[in-house]
Amino acid sequence: MDDQPAFWITPGGGFEAGESAVEAAVRELSEETGLQTSSTSLGSPVARSEGSWEFRGEALYSVSHHFFLRTDAFELNDEHWTDEEREFHQGWRWWSADELEATVEIVYPPRLAGLIRMLHRGERPESPVELPFSYE
Repeated sequence: MDDQPAFWITPGGGFEAGESAVEAAVRELSEETGLQTSSTSLGSPVARSEGSWEFRGEALYSVSHHFFLRTDAFELNDEHWTDEEREFHQGWRWWSADELEATVEIVYPPRLAGLIRMLHRGERPESPVELPFSYE
């Protein structure tokens, strides 16, 4: 492991050949949490963020598409995690918007609490909201 501080991040990952953003989101949500859903249930992205980062000395650039799905609480199923995911994922939890706003822990993407509040009020943006990629 590297010496970066611990952080929380939403489920997600890369695209496989020929996948759309929503198809990748459905697959990644299933692989990382065990939750099965459909492209129709996720709909279009509600937010996006993009930026540079580094992983194990390699410079990377990501464009993240964030979706909103209201679901009942469930127990995480990690049977499809890769060895790398098992190495880096230290835990998972449900966060309320208040908890996200109050935490001193690092949560990506930043400013997620405001977006969650808007979505819980039933307000869906016409185009994806731009969220910062980092805390810089």
